[in-house]
Parts: sequence; structure tokens; C-alpha cells
Amino acid sequence: MESDSGRSSVDVPCGASEGVAASGSKGSSDTVQLEMRVESLQQENRVLRMELETLRCRCKGLEAENKDLKRARVNIVRAFVCTPSVYGCYFGNSADGISLL
Repeated sequence: MESDSGRSSVDVPCGASEGVAASGSKGSSDTVQLEMRVESLQQENRVLRMELETLRCRCKGLEAENKDLKRARVNIVRAFVCTPSVYGCYFGNSADGISLL
């Protein structure tokens, strides 16, 4: 490709070719490093997304277990309130509003 001055656009003034070559290799080295960094970050992102999904599933399981435990606790408390204990006292509120143990 020819420019207006008659030189090809690839031609470089005398003495400048060393600087272009040096900056060219530095640029490609930087590009390679950036590509490696991008790949590394993408891999880390994939791992973190998988970990997040695992934790979400675990959280849902724990919420379900917590709900079941609360339901079981209510049933146990109801059983104690409705049934006299071994000592003849109720666990919970008595008729006068005082908890007997």
C-alpha cells in the first residue's frame, strides 16, 4: 500500500525499526498476559458460580429442615401443654397464666 510520500505504509524511517519491533513484541507480550488473565478470571468466575449454586441449594435444604424442626417443636410444645407431666404439672401456661415446670 502506497502513501502520498511514495513510501509504503510498512516502511519505517531509519533507526525507528528497532523501537517498533521492541514495542511490537512488548505489545504482543502484554496481549498474551491479558488473554491469560481473562481466561483465569473466566475460570474463577465459573468456579464461583458453581459454588454459589451449591450454597443456594444447601440454603434451601436448611430452610426446609428449619421449617420442619419448627413444626415439630410446635407439636412437642402442644403435647406438653395438653398432657400432664410426670410431676402433675403442665409445661406451658397454666389456668392462672403462670408457667409450671
